[in-house]
Amino acid sequence: MESSEFVARYELRTGTDQDQLLLRRLLAPTLVSWLAHHPLTPGFELKAGTLCVFVAQPLEDAGNLTFLVDAARHLASRVLAQVQEERARAA
Repeated sequence: MESSEFVARYELRTGTDQDQLLLRRLLAPTLVSWLAHHPLTPGFELKAGTLCVFVAQPLEDAGNLTFLVDAARHLASRVLAQVQEERARAA
């Protein structure tokens, strides 16, 4: 999360009950860089097991909709990988 490009494009907000270690694992440098350079600047919220991926502007063509769906898929795979890793640690 120490990317000037990421900080310029995003506002990171977390809950007071957020596990900071899990947050740092999810927002690994590779994901931060991916977010910082994505053409749509996709935002996301992860709360109570629900992932919401969004963009601030209306999408007016199929190409940008595809970018959004791909971003949602990428973020969901990162979250799933993190969940699986945490389960393996707990076992």
